[in-house]
Amino acid sequence: MIRFKRRFDMAGGVWRELPKGRFRIRKAMLLLLVIGIGYFLFFSHHEKPVPVILSLAVSKDIPVYLDAAGKVQANQTVTVRTQTDGQLAEILFREGQDVKVGDILAKIDPRTYQAQYDEAVANKTQDEAMLAKAKNDLAKNQSSKNGSKNDKTKNKQARNKPENSKDSPKTLDARRSIVRQFEATVKSDQVVIDTLKTQLNRSIIASPIDGRTGIRQVDAGNMVHPSDSNGLVVITQMEPVSVLFNLPEKSLLSLSDLSGKNEKTKVLAMDADNHTLLDTGELEMVDNQVDPVSGTIRLKATFPNHKRLLWPGASVHVRLLASTRHNVVVVPAGAVHQGSSKPFVFVYNLKNNTVEKRLINVTMMQDENAIIEDGVQAGEKVVSVSQATLVDGSHVIPKDTGNKDK
Repeated sequence: MIRFKRRFDMAGGVWRELPKGRFRIRKAMLLLLVIGIGYFLFFSHHEKPVPVILSLAVSKDIPVYLDAAGKVQANQTVTVRTQTDGQLAEILFREGQDVKVGDILAKIDPRTYQAQYDEAVANKTQDEAMLAKAKNDLAKNQSSKNGSKNDKTKNKQARNKPENSKDSPKTLDARRSIVRQFEATVKSDQVVIDTLKTQLNRSIIASPIDGRTGIRQVDAGNMVHPSDSNGLVVITQMEPVSVLFNLPEKSLLSLSDLSGKNEKTKVLAMDADNHTLLDTGELEMVDNQVDPVSGTIRLKATFPNHKRLLWPGASVHVRLLASTRHNVVVVPAGAVHQGSSKPFVFVYNLKNNTVEKRLINVTMMQDENAIIEDGVQAGEKVVSVSQATLVDGSHVIPKDTGNKDK
């Protein structure tokens, strides 16, 4: 026999007679619901510890760099052209070859200039012979006149001689004039020889600088002229090279401090992604005015480029060592979080394996480091990587340290 009892039907929302067994089931379900809610509320305040990676706040010297985009520029670039007209007889270099000053690059057919040079030498030899004869005749006449100078009788006879006599003053003047004419002719012949010799030497084209040859602009057999716009080849100096870059005018204060020092300012040339060091050089000069349009100032650095990693025309990332901050507290940049008012970090508490949210003042970010002015002391550990969102007082499990200084 089923026994009924007046109970409140939660499903129907009214009082009615219900069997005692059905009431017990509903009562058990309600109890389980209460237990579940209690369990959730209890463990929500006792979450599982969060795995984290800790890093040690250390005190050390940090170099401060000014970063900019730069362009590599060759110190010397020469377009090699012929200095005389003629047919290009030989090409004596390879494209992309390293050459030194004086290395022969090409030759122009020299036969025309050689013939003219030989003719000029022959003319000078002939004129030198005529000069020697004129000088000899003058010397004989002068000797004859000087030998009879103290002989009064001969002097009287000399005065009685006609003006066209061999020993007359007019004859001596004429012979002197002939000598001067031949001397001038010989000098003129030498000028012609020097000019033709220069033309002959110009038929051999040599490298004016140390550098690397580019693409050949003309082939052997073609006529070449000094007015050819492309020339024969372009030679570019590869060692050393320069890098031009711009910095904002607010960097002038740091640059002024650098100019007051005697030592050279270190400059790094990185690849465009700022990952790989290409070369280390020195600051060469700072321009004498600020560009009013861009508000930047132009700088130039020189690099030895012995490894040939810097190519003229290439883009690089430039890092100029402006200063060094000594004995500053540094934490990884990834440990710093930006709050609504100030940045903060989570400092690890070893006693109870919890973290403390602590507000900090960041002086600057440099590379992967954050320089902390206050809020964290050297020797404290901060959370650099967390697998979950942390709050003040969160329990954590340190997995590893982000550096070796534990």
